[in-house]
Amino acid sequence: MSVFIYSMAMVIIGMCALVVLPNIQNTQNVFSSMAFETLPTGLLGIVFAAVAAAIMSTASGILASSTLIVKDILKDHFFKNIKDVNFYFYHVLRQWLLVLSLLSLHYGYKSCL
Repeated sequence: MSVFIYSMAMVIIGMCALVVLPNIQNTQNVFSSMAFETLPTGLLGIVFAAVAAAIMSTASGILASSTLIVKDILKDHFFKNIKDVNFYFYHVLRQWLLVLSLLSLHYGYKSCL
């Protein structure tokens, strides 16, 4: 249900942008253009802080999932003799973090096209 509400909010912002900004060139900038055009300065800061919080939440999810993959799957099934304080363990953790980050960037880039 919450996904539907968020989707409808974005649809309403997009439809209002057709009226407020009829000559907008880049449709990827509709949200920020509407925010700059319609919101007062204080509320604009709160809105962009919320956007930054959503980005950081996504980043923390990537960190948590890479830790879970390394600790719960790789360590338990493939590297049984490795300890948590071992340098190799942190090396594997960093590699998985890089892989998941690149996959999320690729997915985000493809969804924008």
